[in-house]
Amino acid sequence: MKKIKLIAAALICVTSLSMVAVAKTKDVSNPIVIIDSKGAQWGAKTPKWVNSVLKHENQKKLNKALGVKGKKVWVVTSNGKNIQFLEMWADSVDGPSQVAASIERSVVNYVKATVSGDEDDLKSEIERFTTSFTALTMAGLEEEDSWWIKTRQLKPGLKKAEDEKDYIETYQYMVVFTMDEDNYKKQVKIALDNIKETKVDKEGLLETLMESTMAESAAK
Repeated sequence: MKKIKLIAAALICVTSLSMVAVAKTKDVSNPIVIIDSKGAQWGAKTPKWVNSVLKHENQKKLNKALGVKGKKVWVVTSNGKNIQFLEMWADSVDGPSQVAASIERSVVNYVKATVSGDEDDLKSEIERFTTSFTALTMAGLEEEDSWWIKTRQLKPGLKKAEDEKDYIETYQYMVVFTMDEDNYKKQVKIALDNIKETKVDKEGLLETLMESTMAESAAK
């Protein structure tokens, strides 16, 4: 049974070829267009959960799109220019380590956003929380599904493409991991209960950890 190793993690964070889909983006004047995907050459349909991830939907909607119930979901993603390299990454991705790093980032970011005071106070709180969360285990974490897409977008600052060089094309590989929701929530509550006095809203942190889904890997 693996223990969470609190590590510093670098952020990294479909359609058939005959069809073009536009992913949801804040800048509608320069949309991200999906031009290829896993299984497109065989006419495979895009899984519903892929669109849910692209829309940054919450856990409830993501669970529904995946067709699972009572599970906590994390999506590990990696971006790059070489799909063969990303496929090798997906085959060997260390789910427990990636999810552990995601939990650590969420804890640290929440503490930073909610604790006021001097730098020493902040460092102390972060250390207390990250230390307590070493009690979490990744036992029961399973790989649920995976998919990749290839996207195209105009280079920053351009309003119109004159030729192919004006576009940025990138592959994004997504691997879904799940764990029994009650098991995960119970472990998080134990970690929080171990911290007796704090300025941090522990209920708010619990809610954040139950809702967060993205566990990005290093860019490739």
